[in-house]
Amino acid sequence: MIYEEYKADDIANIVQQYQVDPLVAKVFSYNQLTKAQIEQILYDTKTTEDLSYTDAKPIVERLHQAKVNGEKVLICGDYDADGICSTTILYDALQIFGITCGYYIPNRFTEGYGLNKKTVEMAIEKGYKILITVDNGVKAFEALAYAKQQGLTIILTDHHSYEQDELICDYFLHPQIMQEEFHHLCGAGVAFMISRALIGRHDYHTTLAAIATVADMVGVLDANRIIIKEGLSFLNQNWFANIQLLADDKSTWTTTKIGFQIAPKLNAIGRLADKANVNTIVRYLLLQNIVQIEQSAKQIKSINGLRKEISVKNEAMALQKVNADDDFMVAYSKDFHEGLNGIVAMKLTQTYGKSAMVLSNKDGVLKGSIRSVGLDLRQVFKDMDDVLLAYGGHKQAAGISFYEKDIDTIYQHLQKIAKEESVEDVAVYIPLQNEDLTIDRIEKLEALDPFGIDFAKPKFACTIDEFQMSTLSYGKHLKIQTSNMDFLYFNHGHELASYEHKKLTLIGDVSINTFRNKKTITMIVESVLL
Repeated sequence: MIYEEYKADDIANIVQQYQVDPLVAKVFSYNQLTKAQIEQILYDTKTTEDLSYTDAKPIVERLHQAKVNGEKVLICGDYDADGICSTTILYDALQIFGITCGYYIPNRFTEGYGLNKKTVEMAIEKGYKILITVDNGVKAFEALAYAKQQGLTIILTDHHSYEQDELICDYFLHPQIMQEEFHHLCGAGVAFMISRALIGRHDYHTTLAAIATVADMVGVLDANRIIIKEGLSFLNQNWFANIQLLADDKSTWTTTKIGFQIAPKLNAIGRLADKANVNTIVRYLLLQNIVQIEQSAKQIKSINGLRKEISVKNEAMALQKVNADDDFMVAYSKDFHEGLNGIVAMKLTQTYGKSAMVLSNKDGVLKGSIRSVGLDLRQVFKDMDDVLLAYGGHKQAAGISFYEKDIDTIYQHLQKIAKEESVEDVAVYIPLQNEDLTIDRIEKLEALDPFGIDFAKPKFACTIDEFQMSTLSYGKHLKIQTSNMDFLYFNHGHELASYEHKKLTLIGDVSINTFRNKKTITMIVESVLL
């Protein structure tokens, strides 16, 4: 990782034009925002009441017809946080509207991602006449072709990339065919559109869509920004026990809190498909009885705790298996938990600053996840279809499977690609001056939340030469304190002696920490430059 200081010559102009704090102006400049985007962040007071839901009208008309005809509807979901929230929103909306409906989310291990033929056969057997996919479907060619052949009505809603000529459906709703402000919706955002058009305002549906939008790491501007801010507002009024009881503390709700305290727990149920049925999380999210909610929340937290334990064990095994000198980290084992390979691959990229692939070995088939540093994973395997059983994903994350006998071929290919094409990651940071380090200024920075894709919260840097150090958790973590700031460097307690009497530049995320009504500026450190 290379760190570079952000330098800009437009800060004074932004301060003058928008009458904002210089630190806020630096964040706007850092993100290269347009005038319209800055104005939305600063001035927009639109709510979800002000959005137009006409793009969902054809689907809503068909659902009205389904109600009149008494047709049963099956919602076909996905096992991540977005898919879970999508399924919950639409199932609840159809029930409120008065349609007989059910839902099904496949098992990650035994059925895999997306709608499959077996689910269609089950739907036909149980008398369903309409299938609605949420957060999946654009690549479910076999299942949808079979459903079409059997005379089912197909309503396909998704937000993943697709080819128009490959679609198999009667109705289609996707962010890219909606009005421009909806172009970056996640799957639950699309489900929210249908819910709003069908039954009107429903604050819990808005909140679930906000959670999914943060969890799925889509854009945080345009309609998504309105949805997230409204959902956070409801949560900060202490609404919805189903969500509140999943949190680890009673701190203010932010995108960071959703990302670290809620999304992992929803995802854990899908990841540990050998320990829990992901369909039960939908039931949990719709529980009304507080005693049942409390009991189920404890169970979900327990599953997430198990997920953490297994992740730590798998990470330790992977760190032993990789060759630190490789250009592309590769680890595989029959002992790796398939649902956690993506988490372990991310750990390897963070440890070595290189792309990583982590695979589970089952009966001679390797299946797992890849995380990229400086490589476009959409291109890495473009000429290797003959050795891959399955492959798909995004620029920085992908899923893969192939036969164990081909591991050497793929390993050598990855080393070659990484050596020739990897571009070292460059992290650009904003240096904080002493005048920036006031509670008021950092609170103005935090007021810009939601941060995320298209409007990133920058990395900040502080250079210090007078400080005190201590360790936490029996020497595991390092705490550095100055007169006006705390720095927490997790898993680096062993560095204490090497930092003594040095001038340090600490890089990381800055926020306000409140403890016993005392506010402290705190940095979660990701790197230290000497």
